[in-house]
Amino acid sequence: MSFNPELEVASCGDTPEEAKENLKEAIEGFLIVAEQKGTLETILEQAGYIKTKYKWRDPYLIALDRLSVSV
Repeated sequence: MSFNPELEVASCGDTPEEAKENLKEAIEGFLIVAEQKGTLETILEQAGYIKTKYKWRDPYLIALDRLSVSV
């Protein structure tokens, strides 16, 4: 499984490479639809992206870690 936490978009594949490629395609589709609906700017702002004069800059992440929890 592959996941983009900022946009909350997920995908999967039989291999890590396929999962990454599928995630890329899912994000592209998500962004196209958001642009068509007129919600792209709001989504990017809520996800922490920063609009500069000519483009969007991705959020600055302090750390990224994966945790497992046993119940």
